[in-house]
Amino acid sequence: MYDQSVIVFERYLRRLSAMINRLEAFADIASRQEAILRTSLTPGMFPLVQQVRTAIGFSLRTCYPLAGLEIPETESREDTVVDLRRQIQEAEGYLQALPAHSFTQVAEREIVTTAGFKELRLDGQTFLTQYALPNFFFHLSMVYAILRHCGVPVGKGDFDGFHEYPSGFAF
Repeated sequence: MYDQSVIVFERYLRRLSAMINRLEAFADIASRQEAILRTSLTPGMFPLVQQVRTAIGFSLRTCYPLAGLEIPETESREDTVVDLRRQIQEAEGYLQALPAHSFTQVAEREIVTTAGFKELRLDGQTFLTQYALPNFFFHLSMVYAILRHCGVPVGKGDFDGFHEYPSGFAF
């Protein structure tokens, strides 16, 4: 399950970083960046900065329990592009430190976590495929949607790293 978890999260944390780079290039002054970081799609929904942090958090909240290890403590210092980039790099370092052999026989291991205010007890396979990955991609998708909503020129290729379209292409 190492390849289905750690490798996937490493790839998509790099995609998240690329989208943050697009934000930084688009909003070249800190006040514009801060305004975008505070934007949400609707009242009561996490703003961009929290969507980014939640996606980052899911990478660690998934892989460390699957490896049978305690989730490392991370710290959010500022609501800035610079700090989000630092948090992504920190998470990437934590993921790179996980040995692949820790993920043997994890499919049946019970993982205890919370979903909002609900405690979940799931086997490793269900935890990864039906809870953790969908939640990570939900928050990553919200980052993409908020950036697009704010006019940041991100596209499907920025999200997945596979797609490529000519400049100015639109559906």
